[in-house]
Amino acid sequence: MAIPKKRISLIDLARHLNLSTSTVSRALADQAGISEATKVRVRQLAADLHYLPNTLAASLRKGHTQTLGLIVPHLTGYFFPAVMTGIEKVASETGYNVVMCQSNEDVRRERQNIATLLAARVEGIILSVSATTHADTHHLAQVREQGTPLVFFDRVPAQFHSSAVVLDDFQGAYRAVSHLLEQGCTRVAHLAGPQHLNTSRNRYLGYLEALRAHGLPPDDQLVYSLEASTIEAGRQGMQQLLALRL
Repeated sequence: MAIPKKRISLIDLARHLNLSTSTVSRALADQAGISEATKVRVRQLAADLHYLPNTLAASLRKGHTQTLGLIVPHLTGYFFPAVMTGIEKVASETGYNVVMCQSNEDVRRERQNIATLLAARVEGIILSVSATTHADTHHLAQVREQGTPLVFFDRVPAQFHSSAVVLDDFQGAYRAVSHLLEQGCTRVAHLAGPQHLNTSRNRYLGYLEALRAHGLPPDDQLVYSLEASTIEAGRQGMQQLLALRL
């Protein structure tokens, strides 16, 4: 079995060249006060040994890691992968890296994600909460207590106030239902997601308001409450509604 090679450190380079670590570090950084001959020797050995600088350690010394943390509930469907791609693109254009995590709709995993990101000294966290993030927001308060900027997107906990970027789910549902009613539909069903999530709650309210605006009373039989925001739960809900023969 092949023995993994040890990662070459700054100390290893200094030992090979019989130089101080400070001299090697300054040579790699092309700083003044180091002869060109020494810089050439250091760079050549670094290339030969495939030396990779410890950028995290350097960033911590400077007080800036140039890294953001991103947590999403899941990676199924189109929405969250598309948002992640957009965030990474904009961050990269401004010199930032993004550490991406997913909670898998589990608040316990979400807490672990946040602890990991804080330990990595990210300079900000972008979060869409899990479906099981309810009253206990201690892990979110911890982010604020450490002075790390926190921005929510899409899903926002009602009991925790912070900056957020959201869609107008109320208006989206209102316009969709209104369109169906204006096309002559009179029995419009609604698959309602978990109501503690702002996205699901606002869509349901938009649905009800569209019915009211068009003079139709709500019919509880036409509303199916999903236990989870998953494709399988949606499939089961649709089967239940189709069984009503709308």
